[in-house]
Amino acid sequence: MDRFQGKNFYSKVYAKLGDGKFIQFWIDNWCGMEALRIRCPNLFKLERKKRCKLADRIKQYDGNWELAWDWTRIPSSEVERQELETLLGMMEGRTLSFGRDSWCWNWTGQKDSDFSVRALKKAMVEEYQQVGFVMYWIKWVPIKCSINAWRAACQRIPTKTELRRRDVLTGSVTCSMCEDQDETVEHLFTGCVVAMEVWARIAAWCKIPPIYAFDVKDLLELYKTVAGNKKRKKIIHGIIIASMWAIWLARNDKVFNRKETKAEVIVEKIKANTFWWFKNRISCNNFVWNEWWRNSMYLM
Repeated sequence: MDRFQGKNFYSKVYAKLGDGKFIQFWIDNWCGMEALRIRCPNLFKLERKKRCKLADRIKQYDGNWELAWDWTRIPSSEVERQELETLLGMMEGRTLSFGRDSWCWNWTGQKDSDFSVRALKKAMVEEYQQVGFVMYWIKWVPIKCSINAWRAACQRIPTKTELRRRDVLTGSVTCSMCEDQDETVEHLFTGCVVAMEVWARIAAWCKIPPIYAFDVKDLLELYKTVAGNKKRKKIIHGIIIASMWAIWLARNDKVFNRKETKAEVIVEKIKANTFWWFKNRISCNNFVWNEWWRNSMYLM
């Protein structure tokens, strides 16, 4: 997720220089409003170590600093030289210190502050409450899956914490799948290590960036941020809804049948279910199981 309510997440979070041992020179936003890999894409292609740290490229001696490049070849084209000149200008006056690198953010545009996931989640939840939420339903996904996703977004899933709140459950409220934290709706679908591995595998299968969600509504609005045409967005949204249903069934299997939960098994069921649902509910003559198993976007 790189955008939320029209705001670019990465432009709101930036690194504050310390010793340069934790900030990635090309990847992180530390020199202006966007990462150097975006500002200087041609130089980024020449870099041997794409995830190098600032301390790897900026060397300081007796109060002076110099750049230590590691190119595949020396920048020679006019565009590359222009980008290098721009890069040197952006770095003018910037030095490393003995302190630790840190992160700051400015979500509202009013005052910079230290970044924390807790503060970001609070700000995003407040904006959700202001604008409301409308779920988009997918025809080829069974109605039971869509209802499950909608109920999760409305905090109406009978998780252990919800059952405790209603005085239905008197035992432990620890998550059955990871046995680490309380089983809330947000934890079950976004914070549980099993769920997070499921989303990582789904992202790789759908050929989209890693999925980072703070709550259920992030998952159900993910399709809006992915690249591609309307058909691709619908397929991804349907897979997300189907995945939430598979996670919920896996949770119930663990609670009621004592079956161990593995992310890879959950994803295999997601692939199988979505294949048959899509094949039987959407007219598609060239829909092949082997291709779908490897890449859900092969029809695009």
